[in-house]
Amino acid sequence: TVGDLLRQYRPDASREVESYLRKCWPLHPVTACLLAATSRRRFGQNQRSLFGFLNSHEPAGFQDFLASAAPDDLFTPDRLFDYLKANLEPAILASPDGHRWSLALESLERVEKRAPTQEHVILIKCIAMLDLFRERSGLFASVEVLRSLVPKSARKQLATILQDFVSWSVVSYRAHLSAYSVFAGSDFDVQAALDDALTKISTVNLTEVRSLSNLRPIVAKRHYHETGALRWFNVDVVALSDLQRSIAAFKPNGAMGQFLLVVPTEGESPKVMTGVLVATAATASAAIVLGSCNSAPRILELAHELMAIDYIRKHRGELAGDPVARREVDARAAAVLAALESEVRSAFGSTTWHWREHHFDSYGMGDLARLGSDLADRIYPESPRIHNELLNRTSPSSNAIAAQKALLKSIVAHPRVSRL
Repeated sequence: TVGDLLRQYRPDASREVESYLRKCWPLHPVTACLLAATSRRRFGQNQRSLFGFLNSHEPAGFQDFLASAAPDDLFTPDRLFDYLKANLEPAILASPDGHRWSLALESLERVEKRAPTQEHVILIKCIAMLDLFRERSGLFASVEVLRSLVPKSARKQLATILQDFVSWSVVSYRAHLSAYSVFAGSDFDVQAALDDALTKISTVNLTEVRSLSNLRPIVAKRHYHETGALRWFNVDVVALSDLQRSIAAFKPNGAMGQFLLVVPTEGESPKVMTGVLVATAATASAAIVLGSCNSAPRILELAHELMAIDYIRKHRGELAGDPVARREVDARAAAVLAALESEVRSAFGSTTWHWREHHFDSYGMGDLARLGSDLADRIYPESPRIHNELLNRTSPSSNAIAAQKALLKSIVAHPRVSRL
């Protein structure tokens, strides 16, 4: 039984472990051990719990299994693999387990291309789960454990399937553990390569942060609903040392102004930052709104790491022939980019903005949209109220202009007709 094997691998296991595992039905005993291990990994912390998994209606989740399971079906480790792949794969790839998960995915893809039976696919998923969490679960992918995971009808084929895996170089047998593990087909150390790249990139190019952060313009929505005029502010992230040049280079191109989030890239103190922004805002045009970045160190750190990942992609030729390492690098890039987007958006929504001699505190993107409308009202106090999207736009169509002229002529020709 799994309880006997668990005590064999972990002498400190409770004598009542079989009773505990039996009460986990319809979870397979091996799955119960693995599930506890997954909940303690970094990708599960603060995101998933055992209760969350059991009650979740996510794809391939436990509730999904219960809705379609036969009375004698068990939630086996291969189902847990499918659940993690469908719902948590980006988080796993960006965690310390990312390298081993990449190896597991690579092995699974190779098996799916060559497997003559579905049992091959099920078994490689089970081996991958056991190998990935062996330190925490207390179980290894031994023949005895694997035998408990396959139906009785397939147990005679187990040796053949394992032999296929070894010959395909998707798993290897570890004699000191008397167990199988996913074949380590990649020796590229992503973290070491990243550390090396970080030392070679000394400066951070903030001009790329805006495009990388996918920032959208700040639209004056209330102003639009009240006046019919669609007006917005562009947004950008600039270094304090580059502030004057950025202000001088600003061209509206349809926007009524620009919100500039200023980052102290040269170690300027908050007091110095505030003094410069207040003085600059007082003399700048009405189109410029300045804000100091309170989370600059984190933004610079993430931007630096993203540039280092790009350096790895361009200068580490071994990635070309290593799909496992490429997947891990891509996952790291996606995770860093998501964190950078979150930090920049948070910085825009939680700072003090300076416009002329006025100062405004914002505590979220909603406050920023309201500030945009307030500034639009102040910049365009005499704006006519024309609720017609065909006319009230930067470049009306030729048909709209012709209709406008016809209307103006009729107004002049018939001054006594109300609301012509």
